[in-house]
Amino acid sequence: ALSAAAKAAGDGAGAPVVVAQVDPITLGVVRSPGECGVDVAVGEGQPLGNRLDFGGPSFGLFAAREEYLRRMPGRIAGETTDVDGRRGFVLTLQTREQHIRREKATSNICTAQALNALGGVVYLSWLGRSGIVEIGELMAARAHYARETLAALPGIEQLHSGPVVREFALRLDGDVAAIRERCAAAGLNPGADLHALTGRAEDRGGLLVAITERRSREDIDRLAEVLGEAVAAERRRCAAEGVNPGVDVHALSGREHDRGVLLVAITEKRSRAEIDKLVDVLGRALAAERSGGGDGAEGGATAGAAGAGNGVGSHAERAALA
Repeated sequence: ALSAAAKAAGDGAGAPVVVAQVDPITLGVVRSPGECGVDVAVGEGQPLGNRLDFGGPSFGLFAAREEYLRRMPGRIAGETTDVDGRRGFVLTLQTREQHIRREKATSNICTAQALNALGGVVYLSWLGRSGIVEIGELMAARAHYARETLAALPGIEQLHSGPVVREFALRLDGDVAAIRERCAAAGLNPGADLHALTGRAEDRGGLLVAITERRSREDIDRLAEVLGEAVAAERRRCAAEGVNPGVDVHALSGREHDRGVLLVAITEKRSRAEIDKLVDVLGRALAAERSGGGDGAEGGATAGAAGAGNGVGSHAERAALA
């Protein structure tokens, strides 16, 4: 429908409709979508004064150029004045709702996020025009400081060098899942496993870090201290063992029931001595983890790895290899 509208509104050449996903909290410091040539802008309203609430509920943002308004799903609120000349807003368009157009409807809105949207309105009203600029500048400055500080640590580098406002990606020299668990044991969440989020091979080893306006410089310094120690410990562990036990299945699939599972590959190039070394290294790692009282995903990953290794080096397989 939007493509047809673009052809009708254009010069007949069939100009494409440009759709962009935007972060509303950053719009105080970056150019607006309209200024960048965007026709339709969508976004997530959670940053506007709403809590995470374990993923929801929240509310969405949907804006478009005037020529596309009547093709937008949902309701459109317009600005007007009341009988006393006071500014107000009313529902001006509701032609595409299922209870009006039925089978011709372009949307099927059955949930209510009005309370969340109201929270966003209150938050923006509280910030005001200058406040949203100030908060954007604050996040950009702190994100820059965090990225430069973390990327200066051994075993950590920037995944890209482009400008950022409140999120950036790093590449860690080590198992991201194990490093995150080490940080969690210290009472800190360093960020999200980028590969677990995207599933792309090029994102393996990536950590997505978010720095909001609530993070102080002391918080960032603490993050640098804990993450630096976790990366260093993981690098020492790998260097001491000299063995790559396998692949973290949870990092590959992102499925919760794969947490703590290790995928081990034994090819024709692996000798019996190498398998015995794998079993020994994994067994010692599991024993050290148990004696240290480790638990959670890291302990589970070690246990799963040891189980996989012991399975490879079990008596039955040793007999078959002999």
